[in-house]
Amino acid sequence: MLRPAMGVILLIRHGQASFGTDDYDVLSEQGHAQARHTGAVLAARGIEPDRVIAGSLRRQRETAAGLLAGLGRTDLEIAEDPRWNEYDQFGLLALAPEVEAWPEDLGQRNRLFQATLDQALAAWVDGAPVEGGEVHAAFHERATSALAELRAEPGVTVVVSSGGTIALVAAHVMGVPAAHWPAINRTMINASITKVITGRRGASLVSLNEHGHLEGADGVAVTYR
Repeated sequence: MLRPAMGVILLIRHGQASFGTDDYDVLSEQGHAQARHTGAVLAARGIEPDRVIAGSLRRQRETAAGLLAGLGRTDLEIAEDPRWNEYDQFGLLALAPEVEAWPEDLGQRNRLFQATLDQALAAWVDGAPVEGGEVHAAFHERATSALAELRAEPGVTVVVSSGGTIALVAAHVMGVPAAHWPAINRTMINASITKVITGRRGASLVSLNEHGHLEGADGVAVTYR
């Protein structure tokens, strides 16, 4: 059982969601498998969380439940904190040139979506507002404040969040300018593990987007969205 003297925060991206369907915010069958497998891997490493936190999005809460099932710790309560929610990636598309027609092929649609989102994110981080939506400064503040509150927590904290939120927090801990976190976001893999340790000197990032536990494992795959 892992009981470190310093605090450990494991930031886990949600499993594969349902991109290209009517409701993205639902785990796919693969997403559920990734969540359970990641929980089992943590258990095999002797990691026993003292607390589990998830954002309020469905894909995050479903992933947290799957993790606990894989860990064999369904007795643990999942605390909900919407500060760990993702930015509104679909709402942000209004900041990029409108796509006249989305391809039928899912792979092509995914690539076009990412290219369009990259343009929108660049404008958003630069200060462009989204009508009725969250400004980037507010997103940055809520995510970093959520992390700051966990720095004083002893033991192991597992947080289930999303790629953009984890990328921003990782960049913040490393001292990377806010404008550059979208580049980290593009690489984030479903059910990946990012590890932050905390102590008297603050927080330190010791691993980012770890996903080796998904490679070659039966029933799970490496996915990005």
